[in-house]
Amino acid sequence: MLTDFVQPDPDNNHYRFYPNGGGYGVIFNHTVKPFDDVNVRKAMRDAIDPTKARDAAAVGYTIPTPAGLDPTMYAPVLTPETSQPQQQNIEAAKAGLAASGYTVNAAGNLEKDGKEHPITLYINVSNDQDMQAGPIFVSQWKEVLGLNVKIQTPAETIFNKAASKGEYPLFFGTVAGGTSMYFAYQGYSLQNTVAIGTESPSVNYGRWKNAKVSDAAYGLQSVDPGDYAGTKPLASVIAEQALAEAPFIATEGTGYQVMWSSRKWDGMPATGQAAHVPSLDNYQDPILTILAMAPSTPKGP
Repeated sequence: MLTDFVQPDPDNNHYRFYPNGGGYGVIFNHTVKPFDDVNVRKAMRDAIDPTKARDAAAVGYTIPTPAGLDPTMYAPVLTPETSQPQQQNIEAAKAGLAASGYTVNAAGNLEKDGKEHPITLYINVSNDQDMQAGPIFVSQWKEVLGLNVKIQTPAETIFNKAASKGEYPLFFGTVAGGTSMYFAYQGYSLQNTVAIGTESPSVNYGRWKNAKVSDAAYGLQSVDPGDYAGTKPLASVIAEQALAEAPFIATEGTGYQVMWSSRKWDGMPATGQAAHVPSLDNYQDPILTILAMAPSTPKGP
């Protein structure tokens, strides 16, 4: 679709991806084995190279940090260690699996204490990017860890309700909200975490419970997002805990895929060059986007 729009008139038809700071990826259900084991989660996270899926999608999204945060937008409130994008670490992945006490049997399933734990990744069949990324990640888990992860693709309405209720052990979903550190992580406060079987009102679909993250998220509600000095101590706690506990695999930065024609109007900023996120929704952003536009004339023949 992007090619169909831009290529016929590249001087006047444009596409740009504008990050909103949030993250998306593969979510572990912390209430079921083997994903109640932090070392299994870290092994599967470290086995993934998210750039492979990004390059295949070719829409321009960024790779978030392990905490699901845009590494550029949140750099002022993160440490050098926690501001790095999620990346593959094969040695750490293998060490994590060894530390878990699980082994991989001949069928490619995890096994421990005489019990086998087959793994299935659930993907919303209507989400083209996830349908493309899923097999890439499954291939990497096989190559790095020897795991034989299967894929199931429920219909969108079935997937959304089951994911929200915590019925899937491993699935794609939003891992951190956008626009500010508070909105990114307020869903992980303990008071917003509901039991399995109840639809989650927040992004904590995997039911990750971490008191330090909960307290930091609660504290952020009283800090102005522009107050980097006040935000950084709380943001650092959250990012460090996400790095240490691997509650999910953040593989894709969220944002807006914007297409526009500059034949009559233009003024869309370069990525990262505006205080707002150019888009037609999300509070004040549409107003600021429209106010920045100015009359233009067509380019080219």
